[in-house]
Amino acid sequence: MDAAKFIEDGLAKGYIHETDSVETLTIDGHRDSYKVYEVRTNILKYNIRNGRIATYITRYKQEQGDLPADGSEDMNALIEKFIEESNPQRLKKTKLDIKAKGQQRPAVILSDGTIIDGNRRFTCLRQLEHEETTPRYLRCFVLDAELDDKSLKGLELELQFGQDEKVAYDPVSRLVDIYEWCRVGDLDVEFYRTKSGMSKSEMDSYLGQVDLMVEFLQFINADGQFHIVQDLKLQGPLNELNLILKKCHDEEKAEDIKVAVFTSFLTKGDTDITRRVRDMGKIALSIEGDDFLDEQIEIAQLVLDAFEKIPGEGDVSVAFIRDTIRADKETVRRQDASFERALRLMNNEKVKNNQVKEVEKAKLGLEKVEIDLLPKLSDTALMSIKDSLNDIRGLVDELETAVDEYLEKQSE
Repeated sequence: MDAAKFIEDGLAKGYIHETDSVETLTIDGHRDSYKVYEVRTNILKYNIRNGRIATYITRYKQEQGDLPADGSEDMNALIEKFIEESNPQRLKKTKLDIKAKGQQRPAVILSDGTIIDGNRRFTCLRQLEHEETTPRYLRCFVLDAELDDKSLKGLELELQFGQDEKVAYDPVSRLVDIYEWCRVGDLDVEFYRTKSGMSKSEMDSYLGQVDLMVEFLQFINADGQFHIVQDLKLQGPLNELNLILKKCHDEEKAEDIKVAVFTSFLTKGDTDITRRVRDMGKIALSIEGDDFLDEQIEIAQLVLDAFEKIPGEGDVSVAFIRDTIRADKETVRRQDASFERALRLMNNEKVKNNQVKEVEKAKLGLEKVEIDLLPKLSDTALMSIKDSLNDIRGLVDELETAVDEYLEKQSE
């Protein structure tokens, strides 16, 4: 049904009311005026392809099984509960504002009743209707449901990133949205980037994180269970891993780094996993890297063996990770010991390298002294330089003697 027919039928049957408001809306780069209508909440439905909602749905399917029918009251109630739990304080504030002043900003719906922009406002109105047992209406623009997917997604991105809705996307839901539209779907990456107002470097970073998110879920036999990544709060660590891999030009080592880091995602609980990943990357790319990765791969195999014992597909869960993987104290201890030993060796190597750098810095410092300027200095300044040179000569003699002794020992 197109928008005109939807509105005509709704006006005739009373579930749509006209308003005097006409406001502007930009669709696909074209800014036009649209009439604002009031549409009864009980004929509207959430958009299950929305990135935030899609992440929640993967959790529900894994934990509860089959979903209610799209557009049914059971499905709407399910998503309403998710939206409330995702940010209860913000929902409460919006609901109080709507109750006191009415809905200020129009939402956007399709002529099949799908909410494109305004999930929180819709949720607040649903709750107010239940609490007050009086019909509630969503103030909204009505667009044709026949709009193609590209135009609809472009509109959703423009609306969400153009106003305060932007903060409603948690980091993992953003990754899921990009995955669903740009990796699984056929939406052009450049189109998604421009509509969401991202720079090219931001989009490239997100795409790298998306691919690593998918690989991690495959690593633990949990394809598509994006809520696991969300619950483990892995967006920051995924970003850190992505940065590390950009510095690694050895494909085999890059794969080993992924395995080592993915294993740490599983074993480390409330620790600063982002910092841990950053340090793991530094170790892996250092002179100590190969030995460290060999140890970590052995530990990874022990962790993966636990996943092999899960009876069926789809049974991987955060509870399993917490109660089985992280509860294996011996494996976690072994992993920590490997990491701490490698970190200590790497830092010692840095200290060793710094000895060479300090001598080179001292040499460069002396080379910067311009002899031609010495006659212009005061006697006091010249005497100060002479005293310092005597101190330096003593330090050089001491250091040179020590170096010669060590070289002689090594040659024996």
